[in-house]
Amino acid sequence: MYIPDALTAAAQDAALGICDWSVPLERLAEMCGATSAAILMEGTERPWGLSVGGDPAMLPVYFERYAGRHPIVTNMWQSLRPAGSVVTDSQLMPMDQLERTEFYVDWAKPQDFGHFAALIVDPDLHAFLAVTQPVGSENFASKDVAFLRQVSPVLRMAVAAHIALRDAAAERAMLVEALDRVSGVPGVMVVASNGEVLHANQTAAALLRERDGLRFEARGFGGLRAQTASETAWPIWLGSCATPGPPSPARATRTTRACRSGNRSRRTSARR
Repeated sequence: MYIPDALTAAAQDAALGICDWSVPLERLAEMCGATSAAILMEGTERPWGLSVGGDPAMLPVYFERYAGRHPIVTNMWQSLRPAGSVVTDSQLMPMDQLERTEFYVDWAKPQDFGHFAALIVDPDLHAFLAVTQPVGSENFASKDVAFLRQVSPVLRMAVAAHIALRDAAAERAMLVEALDRVSGVPGVMVVASNGEVLHANQTAAALLRERDGLRFEARGFGGLRAQTASETAWPIWLGSCATPGPPSPARATRTTRACRSGNRSRRTSARR
């Protein structure tokens, strides 16, 4: 099975945020003979979509009025097709019937969207990729449908990675906002095993700026530092607890010594 390198690279870059999803969508449309392409995810708390070849102002209208409700996509989900399936509009609804729907008259036809083919990415999330032909054109040829099936694994993997990274970023943002906004919270820092400060809430950031006990050292290897080497070992040990494997006796000894000598570090960290 041959999957074009340009499409693979673009999909992977889009998943990681290196480029916009418009890049792989444009290449997908070109490779399967379509004039427009879109990626849509309807069934989550954070719906998402992007399209090329259509009117950008119409995408919000789709989510407001038609997502999960317009008949042809409803038929697609009700058919219980698995991920990786490719369907065309003629398999879901006759074109003369589709042309009488509000969705077609008010949304699809004004953008010159005629026949379409869809690649089901994730039925649980109601996520799919769609490509369309102009109004009045012939339906997609069998070779175009076969091409969509061929590139399905790459595209589905890229979309899954994008969704996972997006959701993780959203959850992190909510946690960070909670740490920063809830009143009465002491200084809290998220610290990597090497002492790198990944996030400090407002109270902790103020303590670091004071350089009274704990500070952030940007020179050399950087990271969280205290007045003495033994005090510095204490917060770094806390970060190392997240690394795999049981603590060694040497680590336990270092921890005991650091905790005994780290009074100033603990006192500073507890200030509000």
